[in-house]
Amino acid sequence: MDRPATAVYPAGARLPFRVLDDWELVWLLRGRALLTGAPGLELGTGDLVVLQPGHRHGFDWNQHGETEHGYVHFDLTDVTDGLSASDERVLEAATATGGRPVHLTMTKQDPLGGLCAYLLWLGATEPTGWQPALAQTVRQVLLHVFWNPHPSVEYGDPLAEPVQLAIARLRQAWSGPPLAPICMPRTNFSALSSSSLYLPSLLASWKATMPTQVS
Repeated sequence: MDRPATAVYPAGARLPFRVLDDWELVWLLRGRALLTGAPGLELGTGDLVVLQPGHRHGFDWNQHGETEHGYVHFDLTDVTDGLSASDERVLEAATATGGRPVHLTMTKQDPLGGLCAYLLWLGATEPTGWQPALAQTVRQVLLHVFWNPHPSVEYGDPLAEPVQLAIARLRQAWSGPPLAPICMPRTNFSALSSSSLYLPSLLASWKATMPTQVS
């Protein structure tokens, strides 16, 4: 198994088509990318993809800035012994994909972000016992990707009320052409002694102009 590491690509960089003879985990730390091949996948910060041997693919990196990603190469024999029930689940689920890339978006409610950060720490510091820990961690990532339930990216706390109102106001104003400029509601600033008083007044003004329900 290779040591986990990071790579940084400048804007507009491309990785030509290739075919792996091992497995690879790739996760984006910042930036965006297009995984080319069949199927193509658009990837953003926090996205993780599992690449399997024999699949032809490439990467088109972000056109507008740098992209940084973490990665680790491995063989399944490095991380599974084929004896435990969890190993059997991973192998069965991986086989069912037909070798296609498997993509997940990390959320605040799942362990993938921490596991991937731990992989990079192991690779950068190589503490005592790092190789068994590396195998166990990759195994946990695969188990989560191929078997465990994964939270929806929509799951979590709702947007703050000012943000919801701003989005709703834009939907209302820009429901069709022409897209007119958005103006702040008129407010008597002289009557307000602080921003803590202005914000409730602003929200009240916006609420008064909003429909009962915005789809």
